[in-house]
Amino acid sequence: MKQDRTGGAYLPRGVRGHQSPLVHLWCGGRLADAEMVRWRTADLADYLVYLIDGRPCDSLFRAVLFSPNRAPSGRFLNPVYTGFTPPADAEDWQAWLDELFHPGYNLSALAAAAASGPPAVAPVDVWITVPYPDPRLASFRTGWGSALHFAHTGDRVAAVTRFVDDLLHRWRQAGLCGTLRLRGLRWPRTVLDEADADVIAKVSEAVHAAGLDWLWLTHYGAARAADWAQLGFDAAVLHPNCYGRTVCDRQWIHHAALFARVHGCGLHLVFGRGLLHHPRDAYDYLNLGLPGELGYVDEAFCVVSFPGTSPRTLYEEDLPLYIAVYSFAKGILRMPVPLPLSR
Repeated sequence: MKQDRTGGAYLPRGVRGHQSPLVHLWCGGRLADAEMVRWRTADLADYLVYLIDGRPCDSLFRAVLFSPNRAPSGRFLNPVYTGFTPPADAEDWQAWLDELFHPGYNLSALAAAAASGPPAVAPVDVWITVPYPDPRLASFRTGWGSALHFAHTGDRVAAVTRFVDDLLHRWRQAGLCGTLRLRGLRWPRTVLDEADADVIAKVSEAVHAAGLDWLWLTHYGAARAADWAQLGFDAAVLHPNCYGRTVCDRQWIHHAALFARVHGCGLHLVFGRGLLHHPRDAYDYLNLGLPGELGYVDEAFCVVSFPGTSPRTLYEEDLPLYIAVYSFAKGILRMPVPLPLSR
């Protein structure tokens, strides 16, 4: 069935010269154990390079967003887990910087993967999630002044602004320019508390002063998702909340896409496996977004994630879907992706 696509426009696929789709990758400790997830060159090459018969033949994705999960201290930097541990403090914020620039992993591994062609992949766009200045934290002990108190908006802004400055300093020292392009920063929470609105607006000034863009990944139905530009963001991307093994089925993709079109947002496509993800979800994300349907695979700035799987796993276990993901990444997906009979 053809979809009603009247009115509005998505956040454009090539908005402000950014590469799309943007792959979202999590770093750091996991929820269930203390193992640290650090991305190696070989891991990241699977996201950057398209394989045919086991040989690299073309670029796949050319933009990566790194986000922190759990710090070495055991405290969470990922606000999804607020309340599981005490709030992340200055030690954890520094640990996130150190993880990003860990020799041989994460950013340096991404640069190595991008430079290891053929095929030509570089430059790769990079986005980084800033830590959340949790207002529950009474004392944020810095190494550059007196302790900050996150009950105060000004102190929250000062901490994030200092993180941005330190990040830029480390980026310049690392010599990554040319192979990688630092394009923007991401606000860490997908939902918005009103107490965060002033912080977001003021931090946006520091982000823009650095020549970067300010990104919000939010959810369909989240408060003030329609107000993203007024809040100071340059881009907002909606997660449709589609989990095929729950009551939130493929219709949520439809609803989120219509909302995104009306309010100028991008879309988050999830190619996942596991408890919540039905095997057909990835096919729905692609097929519902085709030209003549909801149209976002061509038109919208998109974020993609692979929870519980990876492009390498798709290549080895579901080659037609792997080819379709490549076609989407290159902007040439035109035909519906047939759902395997077993699904």
